[in-house]
Amino acid sequence: MESVMKSIIDKGRKLKKEIGEMVKKHEYPHGNKNQLLLGYHSIMVEHHTSIHLLIENKLNGSAFALVRALYEPLYRAHWVHGCATDDQIEKIVEGKDVFPKMKCMVEEIDSAYGTGNFWQEIKNNSWSAMNDYTHSGVRQISNRFDNNEVISNYDMGAIIEVLNGTNMALLLMGLFFFHVFMKTDEINQIREMVINYSNTGENA
Repeated sequence: MESVMKSIIDKGRKLKKEIGEMVKKHEYPHGNKNQLLLGYHSIMVEHHTSIHLLIENKLNGSAFALVRALYEPLYRAHWVHGCATDDQIEKIVEGKDVFPKMKCMVEEIDSAYGTGNFWQEIKNNSWSAMNDYTHSGVRQISNRFDNNEVISNYDMGAIIEVLNGTNMALLLMGLFFFHVFMKTDEINQIREMVINYSNTGENA
């Protein structure tokens, strides 16, 4: 299973490099919404790198705690571009928290983009666990023990799930990014990358 983990990390590096090269090919129009998207994308890339480096160095608790921080800008980017009013965007830029609760946010995103229950299902299947690991809940605590010994003890299947999930989140953000900026070639390339990853994603 260590070899599977390494393979997924290597895939993540390759995806990040390819998407990064696509992003750097273009200049992007100014404006608050676009600046927010550029910022959200940059944050996601950095968190993706950090999570994978932490896992490579067996710092799994810290890696798991960052997964929520990686997914949150993915949700917020969609909400800002598809749901937020101009007044709300101004308030976000001013540093005010006008974002709805996550349950409402994903409902609004699915409604705005006509994606059925896609984002709601992602949230329902993962948000509780993400919060638990971020806020040192019982899932995080239980992985700090092996019988009575205090030691990092994270299941390889869960580690692989995190790695695959962060790679897919990176692809989804890339797809959305180029949809917003209407870059057809990049959209098609990332769609192909999503299909390939979905068909060849590795499991424990």
